[in-house]
Amino acid sequence: MEPTTRSISLSDSICRAEGVGVIDMAAILGTIFAVLGASFGFELRWGPILWGLIGLAAGVCASLILFLMGGKRLNHKASDTKAVVMLIIHCEQGDSHKAIQILKQFSAISIGNLD
Repeated sequence: MEPTTRSISLSDSICRAEGVGVIDMAAILGTIFAVLGASFGFELRWGPILWGLIGLAAGVCASLILFLMGGKRLNHKASDTKAVVMLIIHCEQGDSHKAIQILKQFSAISIGNLD
């Protein structure tokens, strides 16, 4: 078996393909900042609705900044995952090269070939 490695891309982390979600953190911080903005907005000039929206935008921006600052820890190998699924593909000799290309395209952890 040949191990393949790759880093987690931003699109994978947004969709939680690797177990790390950017949208989750943005929703949490956005909600917290929106509630705080709306609460303090009753005493501020623009009112609670605008300050709630400003807080929401600030929370989403803060989560993206935290994700980009902490993004270095996400560059782990795909072989560090806990779950293992073995896929056996029975195909003709000439089709095995195409099957290997497809598995590499979809980030298989390791690929073996029996000739």
